[in-house]
Amino acid sequence: AIVPILLVIATWGAPRYFPKPEHRTVIRKIMLLTLLLLYYLSGLMLYLSWGVKGALHHFPLLFWNGIGAFFILFGNIMPKLRRNPIAGIRFSWTMENDEVWRRVHYYGGFETIIAGILICVATFVFPHDAALRYAEYTIITIYLITVTVHSRRIARAMRDNS
Repeated sequence: AIVPILLVIATWGAPRYFPKPEHRTVIRKIMLLTLLLLYYLSGLMLYLSWGVKGALHHFPLLFWNGIGAFFILFGNIMPKLRRNPIAGIRFSWTMENDEVWRRVHYYGGFETIIAGILICVATFVFPHDAALRYAEYTIITIYLITVTVHSRRIARAMRDNS
């Protein structure tokens, strides 16, 4: 119970440490999204601890759907992100230029939403816990590789064109 309370305090206090107003709004959105994820996971833990019949069977489905929803929500925020020191696809090549940052996050937002949808769909396609876990880890790994390679290609193409 203390972690969400500390996160609420940080949500309203952390933006003071970032002087640019656009950083403050981004930090607030990201921290609130993280807070929602923490409350969701805390609710799942309570559901599991109450010993409801079948709770253990439903837990992976609920957990991975929550992670997929987090990806979808974060993917919607990504195109609105300005270059900042906290959140986003932060590689050296994306931090060099505002236009590279904007394009990478525009396309990265779509990729993140697609990954979130695939994570949610996989929970219904793979009924067994082990198969579901491997499917989810595979989706996340492919997502991370795709975002990294795609962002590098965008940065390289923009550098070559200028």
